[in-house]
Amino acid sequence: RAMASAGHIGAIDNLDTLVKELRDMIASLTTGKIDELRKLYTTNDAQSVTYRCWLVITSRFPDMLQRDDLIDRTLVLPVTRIEDADRRREHLFLQEVLHKRNAWWGDMLTALNTLVAELRRAGLPDRAGLRMEDWAALAQTLAAVEGQEATWERAVRFIQGQQADMLLDDIVAQGVIAWIDSSKYVPSLVSARTLYEGARLELFGVDRPDASWPQSIKSFGRRLSGMERDLTARLGDENIRMT
Repeated sequence: RAMASAGHIGAIDNLDTLVKELRDMIASLTTGKIDELRKLYTTNDAQSVTYRCWLVITSRFPDMLQRDDLIDRTLVLPVTRIEDADRRREHLFLQEVLHKRNAWWGDMLTALNTLVAELRRAGLPDRAGLRMEDWAALAQTLAAVEGQEATWERAVRFIQGQQADMLLDDIVAQGVIAWIDSSKYVPSLVSARTLYEGARLELFGVDRPDASWPQSIKSFGRRLSGMERDLTARLGDENIRMT
């Protein structure tokens, strides 16, 4: 809470363990929540904490973010291991940053001034194709100024694809896809219970499901509804349509 309210950028490194409380806090941060807290050393005085922070998370197993309301607000940047031949001492990277710093700021300020002129002329578009509409609208305007509209459209498709891949890596999606791909499935209208039990059987057989599997049909349905659009796109309308 202190990190997210005190700065505009916060970083959490190696977030590989699922912590429900932290997941809920991240969800609150992404939706712009304002916390009302009791002011220290007082009885009834309230204090508002406003979050205006971009959160950067690194993770090898990003289970923490596999929630539809989080992924829609996430820019997924896959990275690979640095090859041995490309490794350098950290000091050399820092030297390169210092060497290019003035040129980088020059380019940045020039681009920002051009962007401000365009905003004064035409304003922001009403929508830009992502749930992070404010950020996307600004990026779309900058792309228009630079003559890179086609590049921006490709970027939107890439972002949406990465978000879908990350969401469908969820165990619920894996179970549904496995069940549909099995020979036991014939396209038809099925109940939530049938889908729940069939997906669980495909993943775990007769064994006890692990802690990441929904404990009830109701929670299974809630998680499934959050990935309906991406599941439909992945499997095709003829395979799945949720009601």
